[in-house]
Amino acid sequence: MVNIRVLLFLFCVSLLNTTTVVAKEVWLTVKDFDLRVQKGSALDFEPLFKNQQINFGDKWDNRYLCAPLVFEKPHGFVPRKQELEQIVLELKSRGYNLVRLHFLDSTLMKGAKGDFDFNGEQADRIYYLLHLLNQHNIQYMIDAATSWNGAYYIKGNRSAKKYDLRLDVHFSPSAQDHWKKMVDLMLASKNPYTGRPTLMEPNLIAITTVNEMGLGFNTQRNATYPLKVQYKFQDWLKSKGYKKVASLKRYEASEASSLMNEFLVETEKKTFAWMEQYLRELGYKGKITAYNNGKSVQAMGARQDLELISVHAYHDHPSKFVRRGSQISNNSSVALAFPYIQYMSLVRELGKPFVVDEYNQPFWNEWRREAGIAMPAYAAFQGWQAICRYANPIVLKYRQQAPKRQRAIYPFSVGMDPVARAGEALSALLFRRGDVAQGERVLGVLFKDSDFTSSDALNKKVSPAFTKLSLLTSIGVVYNQVDRFLPETIIPFVQEGWKNPRGKQWSGNLREIRKSNIVYASNSNEIISSTKELFLNTKEKKFKVVTPQTEAIVYDHLASVEPLKQMSVLEASGEAALSISSLDTNDLSTSSRMLIIFATDARNSRSQLNSDGTRLLKLGRLPVQIKSQSVLFSLENQNSSDMKLYALNLRGERVQRLQVQEKGGSLLININLLTLKNGPTTFFELATK
Repeated sequence: MVNIRVLLFLFCVSLLNTTTVVAKEVWLTVKDFDLRVQKGSALDFEPLFKNQQINFGDKWDNRYLCAPLVFEKPHGFVPRKQELEQIVLELKSRGYNLVRLHFLDSTLMKGAKGDFDFNGEQADRIYYLLHLLNQHNIQYMIDAATSWNGAYYIKGNRSAKKYDLRLDVHFSPSAQDHWKKMVDLMLASKNPYTGRPTLMEPNLIAITTVNEMGLGFNTQRNATYPLKVQYKFQDWLKSKGYKKVASLKRYEASEASSLMNEFLVETEKKTFAWMEQYLRELGYKGKITAYNNGKSVQAMGARQDLELISVHAYHDHPSKFVRRGSQISNNSSVALAFPYIQYMSLVRELGKPFVVDEYNQPFWNEWRREAGIAMPAYAAFQGWQAICRYANPIVLKYRQQAPKRQRAIYPFSVGMDPVARAGEALSALLFRRGDVAQGERVLGVLFKDSDFTSSDALNKKVSPAFTKLSLLTSIGVVYNQVDRFLPETIIPFVQEGWKNPRGKQWSGNLREIRKSNIVYASNSNEIISSTKELFLNTKEKKFKVVTPQTEAIVYDHLASVEPLKQMSVLEASGEAALSISSLDTNDLSTSSRMLIIFATDARNSRSQLNSDGTRLLKLGRLPVQIKSQSVLFSLENQNSSDMKLYALNLRGERVQRLQVQEKGGSLLININLLTLKNGPTTFFELATK
């Protein structure tokens, strides 16, 4: 095998004079406007999942590729029924089997003239969408409340924060009544297309009580707690027999802070309890979740009582969205060992379904191609149930006369971004199809109640000495009573301090998992998963996935030949993500039809950033542009002599046949975006027919 590769490489060297090395900053305009997947094309994943076994008992035993759908004003509200029908067909074609409906409260308040003045036309379209999802056996989860303004009337800009329902629902009887009325009107009313209340729909498998309702998260803007929280805290102290305390700073480490954290956890648990009871009394039987935000140790405390754990996290969130001067770090998540994925690994509670209801490495981060490989790979390795790249992955066409958020690539606008869409295609294969194997052995980190109420619980995140273990083995949280779900190995959570520095704790944790015979490989630069399918090199900003049906790599630059297994990357002009996946039931070595994804970077026409790409000066507009790069790689395949290579447009149609060379059972493939007749793309097909 090695000798063949060496010979092939020497053969490739002789051809390098024909390889076009692309200049670093060449941007090519996308010529494709229609983004609807062509039936029967290499991007039509519906046949891949047609015969996939579905568990109709506990539906959370299935694995879900989730499409978060947002229908607020900048997204154009809920479209007409004909467009909804096309959107649902697209969901099916692209491999989505779960939808998260988000900000429905804002959608229904379109044109409102008073509290709860729901828009009848928007309500009808939402009901119709749910009916379509039922017909196509796509499950859905719904936020009972998303907006901080709930269903209160807002004059003017509805996104302005005039109310604080997410916080008030913990303390205010009127806010609690407001939430209950929202549930009654949005979820307990009958859908005219199905004849059932939404709460009783069989495809509704989860309700989020209130999005981002964590007390720690919603009080973080100031150094001191809001007065409404302080007043309730003083009442709580009195009820517990404690003396009142002076105005408490949010992050001070003191006995009073420990009591405050105890108060926050107790309040969050009580709030979820009455919300859960209300939904059950209305007849809802699916899963209920909440507190999907907050990275502190305290934020974990409220999740113990949930039956479905959900969380969201981002890498490199813009500071001011798309306003001029908005900033990002513009750094690589690979170089940092995926901190957002590590964090999520220790939000998951072992023995309960786990959904990442929001994640992204959003535009304009130039390394965002990393998320489309890393997130689905580690989610599959960890055995999570659902991942939702935020948001709106389905855009039917690029068009100038479109809602505001469809006239350019925006952060969190997956459907407008060729890089994010390419990542979602790979996610359908790595995660939903299960190309990446789940880790066989499970490590549990044991937390005690006192961990959530320590004096610095609101100030501290879980140390990488624990979260980094997720790159090696399947991992999750267990609480005081571990008999509910007993993993093979348990490590007690220990907060860092001068007696227990991070390096010492990391070494101690590694010793513990070695005792349990969890197999892994790790050194200063490379971390290899226990399944030997995931390879992370932080120093070289390189991440590889090597499985029987998919091989993929994301790289910053390549200084030498990069072997995977069937594929070897021989030369690359610059940074990109490259993958090849079997589209039949065979492995890559024998497959007769394969999808190649080559994703670089994308931007809007006339967009402007500062020199290091950290600050947005001008968002730009359509048409979208893709950064030009080239790559030369080989593939060993038994059908190599019959293989043909095609460039696909963004909807999967074959638009150009490309030259491919075959030698000794290996294919030599040269992809150069600059030379494509139909303009740049992220998709290519290798097939015998």
